[in-house]
Formats: sequence, structure tokens, C-alpha cells
Amino acid sequence: MVELLEGLEVEVLDLGCTSLTHLPDGLKVEDLFLGMCESLTHLPDGLEVEQDLWLGGCMLTHLPDGLKVGEDLFLEGSESLTHLPDGLEVGRDLYLGDCTSLTHLDGLKVGGDIYLRGCTGLQHLKGKKINGVKGKVIW
Repeated sequence: MVELLEGLEVEVLDLGCTSLTHLPDGLKVEDLFLGMCESLTHLPDGLEVEQDLWLGGCMLTHLPDGLKVGEDLFLEGSESLTHLPDGLEVGRDLYLGDCTSLTHLDGLKVGGDIYLRGCTGLQHLKGKKINGVKGKVIW
């Protein structure tokens, strides 16, 4: 089991770790890479990510309300993710490829493009404008 200290502040945290079950509250990072953390089902309240947040292949069911990511947010392959939080802000691009359980995209603020390849639950949005997305919607 991996244990991290509460209030941890680091520049880059790369934890491609299948046994990680939680992160400490108040975690502040520049970049956070958590690819394939299959035991991680949620992120802590108060998480701050200045640049990129990579969560590809994690078994997250939800993200914390008010999550802000300074640059890119990668959620590709997060098949258990059922919704995105109200007030989610992404400075640049949002990658949601193969997030098959997502069914709506409300309350987003995305400064760049949004990638929806393989998001079968979002097919009803194809061809429609998604509020809060400044860039292109790419299927």
C-alpha cells in the first residue's frame, strides 16, 4: 500500500501504481500523473494542479467539485467515470476518449479542445455545441 502525507506539495508526482487507493487532502502539484491506478476511485478535495493532470485508465467514479486544472486534463479510458463535477475548469484541452459511462457534460469551462473519441454515452451530443468549450469538439 502506498501512503502519502497530507498537505504534500511537489512539482511533479508520477504514480503509475496499481495499489494506490487514495491521495492526501490538500495535495498541490504542478503535474500529476496517475495512469493505470486501478485501485484509486476518487480524488481528494482541495486538489490543486497547476499544469497537467493525467488519470488515464484509472477507475475513478467521480472527480471533486470545483476541480481546476491549469493546462490539460487526460481522463482517457476512465470507463467508471459517470459524470464530471460542476465547475470543472480546464485551462487547455480535455481528453475524454473511451469514457463510456459519461452521459452528459454540464457546467464545464474548457479553454481549448475537448476530445470525445469512443464516448458512447455522449453520442446524443454529436454535432451540437457544448457550452463552456472554447475550442473544437473532436469525435
